Amino acid sequence: MARIMLGFLKRFIYPSMCLHCREGTEGHVLCRSCLSLLDLLPHAAVEVKKKHVMEVASTFERCGPAADLVRDFRNYGSRGLAKTMAAFMVVQWDHLQWPLPDLIVPVAQSLVHRLMRGHSTSLMLSEEMGAFLNRPVKQLLRRRSADYSQEGLNLEQRRLLNKGAFRWKKREDISGKTVLLIDDFHVTGTTLKRCAEVLQEGFPKKIYALTFCFLEH
Repeated sequence: MARIMLGFLKRFIYPSMCLHCREGTEGHVLCRSCLSLLDLLPHAAVEVKKKHVMEVASTFERCGPAADLVRDFRNYGSRGLAKTMAAFMVVQWDHLQWPLPDLIVPVAQSLVHRLMRGHSTSLMLSEEMGAFLNRPVKQLLRRRSADYSQEGLNLEQRRLLNKGAFRWKKREDISGKTVLLIDDFHVTGTTLKRCAEVLQEGFPKKIYALTFCFLEH
């Protein structure tokens, strides 16, 4: 009885609300109306090197409900939000008819980012994607310790991300393998390209990059 009463009080004091419109929901992060506002984005190919092409796609544009999801996830690092966002990303992956990856690699995040938030959004999304797809997750990349978070940078500053910003954290044989690179969102795609440039040194069969949100510029 005490547990039932405690659950009732929690729902009364902390009602389940849609992250976007703040209307009450039945335990879901978005209400049905806001869920209907989410439209999957088409993908585009992004050149990494002269002879290599990486397929890059995002699940949603960073606006409306999708923007609220990624904002709260970045701020609080909720495992529940990670599962929800990863589920949407799996739907996009299936929609794009991409091949099943041999491994999933999270984009390495800056030391400042990790210290400020206490969690890695790309790693959490990768872990949930790995659980959904039954694929291994490998933290193969490391970001230079002197790098700062890219939040607050303008487009030109983002594009100028140093080619040596990423390096191997753990060198592993990925030759002939299909790699899925994961991050929470991208703007110019420069971070994804820099990560792919490092991974290309391992001669993978193909690199695919998927993010939850894309911020149009």
